[in-house]
Amino acid sequence: MSRCDKNALEDSLCKRVIVTPDGNITKLLDPAAAVTSRDALAKTIYSRLFDWIVDKINNSIGQDPNAKSIIGVLDIYGFESFKINSFEQLCINLTNEKLQQHFNQHVFKMEQEEYTMEEINWSYVEFVDNQDVLDLIEKKPGGIIALLDEAWMGLKGYQIGKTKVFLRAGQMAELDARRTEVLANAVRRIQRQIRTHLTRKEFITLRRATIHMQKLWRAQLARKLYEHMRKEAASIRIQKHLRAHAARKSYTDLQAAAIVIQTGLRAMASRDEYRRRRRNKAATKVQTQWRRFHALSAYNQQKKANLTLQCLWRARVARKELRKLRMAARETGALKEAKDKLEKRVEELTWRLDFEKHLRIDLEEAKGQEIAKLQNALHEMQGQLDEAHATITHEKEAAKIAIEQAPPVIKEVPVVDNTKVEQLTNQNQELEGEVRELKKRMQEFEQKYSDVQTESRARLKEVEESQLRATQLQEAIERLELNLTNLESENQVLRQQALAASTSEDLSEEMEM
Repeated sequence: MSRCDKNALEDSLCKRVIVTPDGNITKLLDPAAAVTSRDALAKTIYSRLFDWIVDKINNSIGQDPNAKSIIGVLDIYGFESFKINSFEQLCINLTNEKLQQHFNQHVFKMEQEEYTMEEINWSYVEFVDNQDVLDLIEKKPGGIIALLDEAWMGLKGYQIGKTKVFLRAGQMAELDARRTEVLANAVRRIQRQIRTHLTRKEFITLRRATIHMQKLWRAQLARKLYEHMRKEAASIRIQKHLRAHAARKSYTDLQAAAIVIQTGLRAMASRDEYRRRRRNKAATKVQTQWRRFHALSAYNQQKKANLTLQCLWRARVARKELRKLRMAARETGALKEAKDKLEKRVEELTWRLDFEKHLRIDLEEAKGQEIAKLQNALHEMQGQLDEAHATITHEKEAAKIAIEQAPPVIKEVPVVDNTKVEQLTNQNQELEGEVRELKKRMQEFEQKYSDVQTESRARLKEVEESQLRATQLQEAIERLELNLTNLESENQVLRQQALAASTSEDLSEEMEM
């Protein structure tokens, strides 16, 4: 009827194919999974059949909005409100709400709860739940219908008759609701225990089967891995031997070729070295004979010239010596006297120089003491001179007073004793002369000392300049030696490069030959 292969349909319902990098793995499904596959197939067939029927019907009627025959969906959800609403309309609206709640329960709530339990990827569908409206109308004991029953019965509380108990309207419904709730809780508890037991039993069975399958699958994988490792090890061993054989063969060929090339190169190098040594030996012999001849000729010429020059020079020196001897014979006495004078002068200057050196040291030490003594003596003499002047002035005043107080008849000639004043004046002049002479000597000594210092500075400056020139000359010599070393190194490198170039050229010429 479905026009499909029976075996393919059976495999699709009872087996599952797992795609792995190593290949596809076919696994048998358990009965529950097979039933699920069957139900899914039935749902798919039913959905596609329904879509096909609807499409056929729509095509047959042409989808004309003005047509009399059309398939549509009637929406029964919602209250119908009129100008005058009766109890019958309330019952109709309640029926519509119940039908809508049944639809919501089976289409939205139960389906989405199943999706949640199965943990599949889906988006939640929002819908308007009208359970609050149903509870407002029919829920016991606070619903509208229960309140109407209670108001219609008119009973208050519990009334007990002779043989029966009469309950207030709504109480029986409340008791029934309580009984239903207790029974529902008990049923849910029993169902939960049974489902837990069944689920645990199924889980244990599934775990055992899974462990067994995992053991078998891991054994299969281990066997495959072992086989792969054996093949890989064998291939590696084969590759190793092949590569070793190829490398050994290549090395043997390369070694033989290298030996042949080395033999030829060494023979050619030996021949070149033999020819070079022969040329060097012949050139050395020629150079030796030529240098000997050239040196001998130069030596004979130089010897002849030297003998001629020595004869001329010795004749000239002899004539000069003769003239000097003649002059010396005449000037021997004067030269001897001059020599004696010069020697005495040198000795005197040497002694004076040593004396001045010692005197400079002594004068430097005694200069301060002598000046202090002279200043003290000068102050003392100045004090004595002031006292002498004061005494003379006092005597003159006393003499004047005596003359004034003397009688006018007797007139005496005043006699002034100037001897002491003259002595003091002479001493003062002598001291001043000594001071001036001492100052003059000090100035001369200071002048000599400054001259000696100037000369010492000049000599020290000359020594420093000489040391500086010597240092500069030493640095210049070191730089020249360094440059000479660099030039020798460069010359050696150039020689080696020229030798290598000549060797390579000879080698290339030999190879071309």
